[in-house]
Amino acid sequence: MREQFPWFFDPTEEELQRLWDEATFCFDANVLLNLYRVDRETTQDYFKIFRALGDRIFLPHEAANQFFHNRRGVIRTEQNSFSKAKDEVEKWKEERLGFGAINSMLGGDSVGNIIEAEIETVFEDREDYEREVEAVKNDLIDRIEDLEERFTPTGTTRANAEEDEILEGLMDVFEGKTGSELDEDIDELKKEAQSRYEAEKPPGYEDYNGEDKVSRGECEDFLIWKQLMDFAEREGEDVVFITGEEKYDWWEKDYEHNFVRPGHELLREFKRETGQDFWMFATERLIEGANEKLGLDVKDKSVEQTGKIAGRYTEGGVGKDEVERAWELWKLAESIEEKAKEAVEMETLAAGGAIGAAQATLSIEGNKIINLMMEALELSEELRSPSTENTIKEHIRKLSHATATGSEEATVSYLENLATYLETVAETLRREAKELADVEASFVS
Repeated sequence: MREQFPWFFDPTEEELQRLWDEATFCFDANVLLNLYRVDRETTQDYFKIFRALGDRIFLPHEAANQFFHNRRGVIRTEQNSFSKAKDEVEKWKEERLGFGAINSMLGGDSVGNIIEAEIETVFEDREDYEREVEAVKNDLIDRIEDLEERFTPTGTTRANAEEDEILEGLMDVFEGKTGSELDEDIDELKKEAQSRYEAEKPPGYEDYNGEDKVSRGECEDFLIWKQLMDFAEREGEDVVFITGEEKYDWWEKDYEHNFVRPGHELLREFKRETGQDFWMFATERLIEGANEKLGLDVKDKSVEQTGKIAGRYTEGGVGKDEVERAWELWKLAESIEEKAKEAVEMETLAAGGAIGAAQATLSIEGNKIINLMMEALELSEELRSPSTENTIKEHIRKLSHATATGSEEATVSYLENLATYLETVAETLRREAKELADVEASFVS
C-alpha cells in the first residue's frame, strides 16, 4: 500500500538520510534574502551549508528573479530599522528630560501654589538625573550600533547594494547551478496557473485574488514549481526544496497549526510528472539538520536566528518581501506622477511662449526622469523591457531637440506626450503594487 500511495507517507529515517546524501537541494528566494537579516556568523553558517552540498544545489530561475527583485528592498528595510531604533532612543531621552509637562501639571492652579513652590528645587537641581538619562541613552545607542556592525546590512560594504559581499558569495556558489526560464510563453503559463488556481491546485493559489486574469506576481510560486519539476525530470534527480513559505498551498499542518510535511498533492504530482522523489524543509530545519546530517559545526545561534525571522517575513499568505517591493513600486509611482505634473507645467510655459524656461526646467528634470524610469525598469516585472528604456529616452531626446530649436508647437506636443506616458507608467506601477500585496490602505493612510 505504501508503494501505491507514497505521497501520504513521511520518508523513513533511511529514506530521509538518502535525501540528505544524494538529493539536490533547491532554494527559494526567501532563503537567500534571509542572509541580509542575520548576523555575520549565521551568514557564514549558511554559506558553509551551501558549499558542503557541493554540486547538489540548484536555484530555480524564478527564485533567482524574485531574489534580485526584492534584494534592494530588504537591504533598505534592514538599514532603516537601525536608524529608526536610534531615533526612538533619542526620542525617549527627550521625553525623560522634558520636565515642562509635569511642572505645569503640578504648578499654578492645577494643585496649588504651595506644592509649586516646594517642587521648584526638583526641577532646578536635576544634573544627576540628566547624567543618568544620557548614560542610558548612550549605552542603548552603543548596543544598537554594535548590532548594526554585526548584522546584515551594516555600515560596511554589505549595506551597499553595489558592493555586496553576500551577493558575490551567492554568485560564486550558484554559478552554473541556476536554472533557465521555462520554454513556454508567459501568457500560456499564466493561463495554466489560472486553471490550477481556480481548481485550488497547489502551489500558488493562495496568492490568487480571483480576478479574470492571473498577474505575473501571482504566478511566482507556480513558476518555481514548474521549474523544480523540469529540473528533476531533465536531470533525473530527487529534490529537497528549502523555503521560508508558510502557506497551506505548500504545507500540511497538524491540529496545532504546525507545519508537518509538504502537501500530499505536491508529492503526488511531482512523482507522477518526473518519476523522482520530492521533499521540503523549512529553512531552520536545514540549518538544524546540517550538524547531524552533513557533519557540519553549525552554531545553535544560527538555528535560533533563522527560526525567529521565519515567521516575521510572511503575513497572511503574502510574503513581506513582496510587501516591501509593493511599497517601493507605489512610492516610485508617486515620484513618476510628480514628474508627469511637472511636464504639464512645462507644457503650460511652452504654450505661453516661454520656451527658454521650459528648456531650463527640462535640463534639470530630464535626467531625473530617466533615472526614475531606470529604477522602474529594475523593480517592475511589467515594464522590464529594452523598449521601455528606449521609449523614455526617445521622449527626452525629441523634447530636448524641440526646445533647443525653439519650436513652440513641437515642444508643447512632446511635453503632452511625455506627461501622458509618465502617467501611464505610474498607473502600471500602482497596479503591479496592488497585485503584489493588498496594502493600498497603508500607503494612503
